[in-house]
Amino acid sequence: MCDHLCLDFVRSSLTAVEIAGKSVIEVGSYDVNGSARSILQPMGPSRYVGVDIAPGPGVDVVCNAENLVEKFGPASFDVVVSTEMLEHVHDWRLIVSTLKTILKPHGLLVITTRRIGFDFHGYPHDYWRFERDDFQRIFSDLEIRRLECDDTSRGIFLLAQRPETFTENDLRSHKLFSILSGKRELDLENWQIKVFSAGRHVGDVIYPYLGRYGKLLPPIVRKSVRKIFARHGLGLE
Repeated sequence: MCDHLCLDFVRSSLTAVEIAGKSVIEVGSYDVNGSARSILQPMGPSRYVGVDIAPGPGVDVVCNAENLVEKFGPASFDVVVSTEMLEHVHDWRLIVSTLKTILKPHGLLVITTRRIGFDFHGYPHDYWRFERDDFQRIFSDLEIRRLECDDTSRGIFLLAQRPETFTENDLRSHKLFSILSGKRELDLENWQIKVFSAGRHVGDVIYPYLGRYGKLLPPIVRKSVRKIFARHGLGLE
């Protein structure tokens, strides 16, 4: 899944020289509203594989991201592209490690994801938000060639290259902002996910009624309800 800003970043970051005759994998390739495939495949890669957790447009192989090393082997792709996927995985450290591991020495990694301030969007889940400092720390074991933030879309975009000698970062102590808890967390417990999901379900049920009758609530109650709904990706006028 990708919006036009993600596609623009992919287009401006990877050239035909870097793609032609190379092996490319797109992780999270289900084409909802755009895909990097439309840009990269015409450049003539020797192999282009789109993987996602469910079959659909743009998906060649159905595979969970954490199983990519088992499926394809380490150092198996010259270019790894993942757009708008990383915020949706529970174990972000494992997925980041996996993307680095399947990348060949001197291979290129392109990642786009969302920053703090972007609304909840579960497809089917939504856990994390990344900032510039996070990406600088998480990908400091690679050569960062481009790192850009967009304030309008609350997006963050990375182009990095794996060095010949690679020692992976230890990220066990790094905290990320979670949209579920509204603060930085080392990890998310199952109870946090379940509580958030339950709150989202309740919100979906009562939201139409609050949208219709919310103006009848006292201002202080209305303010509290608005904050709760905002945490779950719902708005209240």
